[in-house]
Amino acid sequence: MRHPDAHNSTAQSHRGRAIRYKSGRARAHTLRAFHSYPLPAPRITFVLFAASIVIYACTSPKSSPSPDEIQIREARHLSNLAIANHDTVTIANYWTDDFHVVSSRNFELAGREANRQIFVRDFKTKQDVVYVRTPAQVEIFPDWGMASETGMWTGQWLETDGLVKLSGTYYAKWHKIDGTWKIRTEIFTPLACTGSAFCTQKPKLN
Repeated sequence: MRHPDAHNSTAQSHRGRAIRYKSGRARAHTLRAFHSYPLPAPRITFVLFAASIVIYACTSPKSSPSPDEIQIREARHLSNLAIANHDTVTIANYWTDDFHVVSSRNFELAGREANRQIFVRDFKTKQDVVYVRTPAQVEIFPDWGMASETGMWTGQWLETDGLVKLSGTYYAKWHKIDGTWKIRTEIFTPLACTGSAFCTQKPKLN
């Protein structure tokens, strides 16, 4: 005859296994339900909204430049071509009468004709000289007919000891006169110079 305690122990053991089995099935069911149950509506809305923001940021076109900005950029392009062709008359056509420049070597000069003569001299004395201004940003104040242009510039020419390569940043102030944009001021800041002993000749500050 079995001891009553042994019978109770066996019964409890069977009940324990049954409970664990049922609880295991419950957990499995719960896990299946968790993975198959759709996301709540607010979460779906958030995910779609976030995705739409990413898509918009990647595909939304930038605002088109204004007619004034287009005119200024085109004038800069034609000015670069005139410099490449050593055409000082066309270069000066993009300046106001009181055009003022601060060069990369801190040289300052005012007046359209006076500055044109500087280009005439450079084209005669500097072999294969060329300057390029590349605008990065053009900002317009149409109410006053003024604009600012900022960007990068490069210059190069041959010296007896090598090819000078200058580069830096520039600022130009434009004025709209009788419907045409003209440059009133240009300031050139050098940031690099290589290729010749010319680069070791530090400019004097006035």
